Amino acid sequence: MWSTLGAEGEVCVTTRPGEATEAARRFAEAGAERVVAMGGDGTLNEVVAGLLGTGAGLGLVAVGTGNDYARTLGLPTDPVAALAVAAGGPLRPVDVGLARWGDGEERPFVNVAGVGFDAEVTKVFNSRSRVWRALPVRVRYYLAIARTLVGYRPPVAKVTLDGETLDVPGLLLLAAGHARYYGAGMMVLPGADPSDGLMDVVWGAGVGPGEVAGLLTKVDSGAHVDHPKVHTRRCRTLVVETDRPVAFHLEGDVRGVTPLRVETLSGALQVAAPPQ
Repeated sequence: MWSTLGAEGEVCVTTRPGEATEAARRFAEAGAERVVAMGGDGTLNEVVAGLLGTGAGLGLVAVGTGNDYARTLGLPTDPVAALAVAAGGPLRPVDVGLARWGDGEERPFVNVAGVGFDAEVTKVFNSRSRVWRALPVRVRYYLAIARTLVGYRPPVAKVTLDGETLDVPGLLLLAAGHARYYGAGMMVLPGADPSDGLMDVVWGAGVGPGEVAGLLTKVDSGAHVDHPKVHTRRCRTLVVETDRPVAFHLEGDVRGVTPLRVETLSGALQVAAPPQ
């Protein structure tokens, strides 16, 4: 992580969970004009949590496993070129999701939140096995999907979008956010715009195990949203309730279980990125 204060800069190398949030907040409170996060989507999430509400801008050099938010923003994949944008490029306002669950817990996110099947896949994908982590990212992801399919039982859910409640029996998964990609390039929310003030939501219900494989072949292009058992909406607030606690993730990190509440904080963060 790097912060800018006028012409000055300071580097912080993080060594533990939560340290990036603390450092980003410290830099911002010291008057940093911009804080650059160098890492993956997990590091990005920590820095966003530290910067939210401070007025400091955010730069991103994506060098992690998935780098999905950087894809939506159109940032360079070359780290040197990305650093030039992050440190000196124009700032643009982006929306932030604020997730709330449990006994008063909350966490901001800028990419995608997922409930149900994809959160269970995330648990398997993030296995600490050295052999497992040596596999290519996409191979790990598809193997995690295959392992999760065995024995997964979809919950009965209620999904409330801007006050309208829908009954969703057999919820396979629900993804919501302000960016298009997760899972290292899967275009789960093809219509998402990080700056339109709205959260895109997609969910699949009543999808049998045999249909999952077919849907997966369409996610990279975003064509899964044309499937008759896949539904899409846009909203500012979202509540997901299930007949039993179901795991959810924020930007690839499993954080808790339903019920989950998410609201959009429109234009709450300034990010260095090319105009779109």
